[in-house]
Amino acid sequence: MNRRIIAGLVVLSLAFSAVACSSKTTETIVTTTEALETTTVTSETTTSVETTEEISEVSETTIEIPEFDYESLPTFEVTSANLNDGVWDVVISNTSLGENQSPELSWEEVEGATTYAVYMVDVTAGNWLHLKAGDITTTTLEAGSLSSTQYVGPYPPSGTHDYVVYVFALKSGPTKVRGVLDNSNAELDFLFASLDVNESGETGNVISYGVLPGTYSAE
Repeated sequence: MNRRIIAGLVVLSLAFSAVACSSKTTETIVTTTEALETTTVTSETTTSVETTEEISEVSETTIEIPEFDYESLPTFEVTSANLNDGVWDVVISNTSLGENQSPELSWEEVEGATTYAVYMVDVTAGNWLHLKAGDITTTTLEAGSLSSTQYVGPYPPSGTHDYVVYVFALKSGPTKVRGVLDNSNAELDFLFASLDVNESGETGNVISYGVLPGTYSAE
């Protein structure tokens, strides 16, 4: 085989190699781009779902709930080992000094109640909801027993705030324990009234309630 033929074969071989590499590079870029697009779409979808759920919670007060005068009902005593001289212990706070630990809460058993609903509200900050728990079947909540989806401790930006615990004794489970955790809830009465409607849509579900007020100050 003469030199010209050999040289021609070498050139063709190099050309085919370049095309193959270019093709692989293009495929890699396309694959990477597709992966990024998929990730972006997934992220946007998740955000959309979370936003929709939050909007749904915030706009709950548009739902019609029968009027409910909970203050006319019988009351029971609520106590807490984390409340001393009317001041909540720092351990329950969501601050650099605290542990964001839900407080210990105890109350007497209510005859006829099968479940309890518990709220903690900062009534000096637009009814900011710090604790929301339903389907409680005991009369004691141990310290730190609530999850981050049920409790976010006090973190007042300044001054002294009033954090009030409400416990409602219920005949049966409500349609929903309403309220947006770690957010302002303009209609506190609406949240309580919704507990008075059972899963069958009947009113008169709340038997009695207990209230435990306390303060916490910004450090």
